[in-house]
Amino acid sequence: MMKNWTRFAAAMLVCFAAVVSCSKGGEDPFLKIESQTTFSVAAENASGEIKISSNVAWTISGATEWCKPEVTSGTGSRTVALTIADNDTRNPRSATLTVASSQGKYAVNVSQEGNTNLNFHEEGSYKAAEINRQSNAVNIVIMGDGFTLDDLTEGGAYDQAMDRAREAFFDIEPFRSYRDHFNIYYVYAESKQRGATYGYGYDGSTRQNFASTVRNTAFSATFSQESNSTSTSCDYQKVFNYARRVPVMKEGADIVLDKDGNPVSGAITDRNNIINKTVIILVINDQRYAGTCIMYGTGACIGMCPMSTSPGTMSFEATLRHEVGGHGFGRFADEYIYYDETLPSSSGSYNAATLAAWQGIGQYLNVSLTNVADQAPSNWQPFLADPETYPEVGFFEGACTYAKGIWRAEQNSIMNDNVRYFNGPQAYFIYTKIKTISNETPSWEEFVANDAARIREQANANSAAAQNALGAGEKFIPLAPPILIGMPQ
Repeated sequence: MMKNWTRFAAAMLVCFAAVVSCSKGGEDPFLKIESQTTFSVAAENASGEIKISSNVAWTISGATEWCKPEVTSGTGSRTVALTIADNDTRNPRSATLTVASSQGKYAVNVSQEGNTNLNFHEEGSYKAAEINRQSNAVNIVIMGDGFTLDDLTEGGAYDQAMDRAREAFFDIEPFRSYRDHFNIYYVYAESKQRGATYGYGYDGSTRQNFASTVRNTAFSATFSQESNSTSTSCDYQKVFNYARRVPVMKEGADIVLDKDGNPVSGAITDRNNIINKTVIILVINDQRYAGTCIMYGTGACIGMCPMSTSPGTMSFEATLRHEVGGHGFGRFADEYIYYDETLPSSSGSYNAATLAAWQGIGQYLNVSLTNVADQAPSNWQPFLADPETYPEVGFFEGACTYAKGIWRAEQNSIMNDNVRYFNGPQAYFIYTKIKTISNETPSWEEFVANDAARIREQANANSAAAQNALGAGEKFIPLAPPILIGMPQ
């Protein structure tokens, strides 16, 4: 009887304690949302909040790039502010945040209006991005493929890609030192889809092959269907047509510009089809490592450069400097060595007959078909005559993918493994071409006097391997040879 009474008394004490606890403010666990769980915000300068009433621990999940809570977890009641970014597209968007605890969960739905205040670059329009000379300029036209209308906002993704391409081109000597001889234009093209058409290509991080995909883009940029190929093509004629939307690209006209790059009436000279002296860059809105330059015998060129996310010498910037600065403007051949064989006489992408023909019109002068000094290309001659100033210049067998029967001027250069420098004869050719197009007289003395920056650049590139290092296990993959075709129509 005594034991039963004891048990009864203990049970009563527990109940009494619970009652006392409740009377002192204790509550059952709960979670409630006191604010709206569905609301809409403006496209710009928007804000929001979630009022949480609770006495337990909770979490918030579902954050997006444009809608983020100030905290993602907590305990007890709290008002959580939402950071909502401006909508830089015309399209409305939505996000669902989930507030959850042991007592259940609530969905908070946030929608944001499309932005009707955006300024877009008109399809087919152009912009004078950088005007350094009012006449006799070296012209660069940059345009993009695989950029949709939402990318064409002023200062948006398209402009940012064009800016990046422009700075990459000039971030190497001698282009950097002679930047004031160039005018740069952007031409705007709207694609229906982002990206490019491809069969196989390199992903910038995983380097996996991808299944065939077709994209509806302005210039039909396409990666090769061959596995592991870096070759790229596009609608070349359409690219030229868009480049001619820039007034100075009109055939036969050397238009005088005002300080903002707008043409003024009257032409001063006939420069005989100015587009053949223009560098055209096509930036492809895709992350794959690839690139190809289309080179015409007339001098016209299109350098196609995807926005590769690969590291070091396979980056977008390195690819652009090789394809556009090296092939497109410099008219240089590749200096890669694939085969332990002699350069063939007439077959393959590179052969002695083709090289000789193109050298006859002043192209591919970075390689020599002989190792006899007085028979080397003209841009080599001053270096060979001054071995004390340029001891690194000579004859190094192997170029154009072949190990024998063809020579390069220095051990390495940007035309070999995309290393960040032009060798001496390459730089001299570029300098001479810039001065000639600009209607100025080039001189060996001026080149040497201004060549110190390039020499430092060369030394830095050769001494700092980490500057161009690829990721662990990565191997540099040479880019495809240029495509040689006739005069654009």
